[in-house]
Amino acid sequence: MDIEAVRPYSERLTYRCLAPVEREQLLGDSREREEAFFRFWTLKESYGKALGTGLGYPLREVSFHLGDPPKSNVPGYFFIQKVINKKFILSVCKKGIPPEQTVTVLRHLPERIGGITYEDGSIAKPEGFG
Repeated sequence: MDIEAVRPYSERLTYRCLAPVEREQLLGDSREREEAFFRFWTLKESYGKALGTGLGYPLREVSFHLGDPPKSNVPGYFFIQKVINKKFILSVCKKGIPPEQTVTVLRHLPERIGGITYEDGSIAKPEGFG
């Protein structure tokens, strides 16, 4: 799982971590591009966490097509993704069984603390916040 705030990013980063087919999907105004970039980024981070390697895999060789759910060129892994209040992107990767059959993602986003409260009551905060 990974969560990130939608924010400006360096265009150079797109050439280092996105596949060419992903860069083609980065169209639209700057806010749409920022959201799309972090949708890709959180998918790649959640996949790396599922592998146990973090971002230590060839990022540009794994590609995603944004949708609901997002699709990937990696067999056997399934992804779900939520855009929360147009401010945060949450991505979950699961090997084997599609996560929508096994994972309760979130209940709500408390604005006052900038975190996500999960069904068990624990709170996760996006990177770079509080």
